[in-house]
Amino acid sequence: MNVLWQEDIKWELDYVKNDLFRGIPLNITYFDLHRQGAPEHAQVMVFNHKFRDKRLVKRIRPDIIILLSEKEGGKPYTLKVAKYCKLFLHAYNHEYNYPKNSLQIPLGYISNYVSFRVKPIIERGYNIAFVGDIKNSDRIIMRREFQKLGNAIFETGKNCWMLERQYISPQEMFEIYNNAIFVPVGRGYRSLDCFRIYEAILAGAIPILVGEKKEMELTFHYNGDSPNLLFFDSWEIASAECKKMLSNKEKLQDMQRDLLDWYERTIKKINTRIRAIRRTSGGGHSAIEWRWWLIVVILIIFFNCWHNPKNSFPYVRIAV
Repeated sequence: MNVLWQEDIKWELDYVKNDLFRGIPLNITYFDLHRQGAPEHAQVMVFNHKFRDKRLVKRIRPDIIILLSEKEGGKPYTLKVAKYCKLFLHAYNHEYNYPKNSLQIPLGYISNYVSFRVKPIIERGYNIAFVGDIKNSDRIIMRREFQKLGNAIFETGKNCWMLERQYISPQEMFEIYNNAIFVPVGRGYRSLDCFRIYEAILAGAIPILVGEKKEMELTFHYNGDSPNLLFFDSWEIASAECKKMLSNKEKLQDMQRDLLDWYERTIKKINTRIRAIRRTSGGGHSAIEWRWWLIVVILIIFFNCWHNPKNSFPYVRIAV
């Protein structure tokens, strides 16, 4: 499938190619937000909340739109482009009246991340692991409380959204999480949703969150199939409860399996919808391409009737 991809958001590239479009060949063309000259047709468009060229979407009318990184909410613009496609896939879930052609998708993971065997709970060396920035009071409290459990690793540093400038490589981060039982997530700048949740799940660790029930239900709605995440009212309570759970490795193993099954089930549902769109898109030609082909066919019929009036259709009157 032909993909038009916003150039500065390659963080989720592996996730989109290997998970959402699993088994579907992609031909990706990158476009710059600040330059003109983007291609006039594509079956798939991938962009984030910074993209504002609704006219381009209207001209291309892709089969599928993937909206990434709209974590703040409050931008109903993002829904206006959904009417120009058959399937609207959005990361993050907000209090919007989403159209019927939309699906919430997991945020995914950093590219070059998944590369090792997932260890069972019994083989893991850390109780707690966290890789990221301790950037607010919520995460400071989180670290303080979970360090009390002992056998914890906190690899902290300033976040950078450039793949080549990570202070911990994606492979190293996977190995850390793949050796941990719990991964406390911590609230980001706005949303409870975070890449760390899905990176933990895919490495077989159990993510821990703190928030209100209403916010959790909205954020992790996932089209009526929410993951069984562990969430608590405070980090103090979360730490105490996780300490109790450490004594029941069998239950923790069930939690690991359940989260991995949820992720795979969710990806399969999305992939199935994408394949259905691909089958019914007439080979994936855009609306512009089909209009040109229709004009060509009409012209061929017209000239054929003009030069061969005996072979013309009954309803075409030819003057001779």
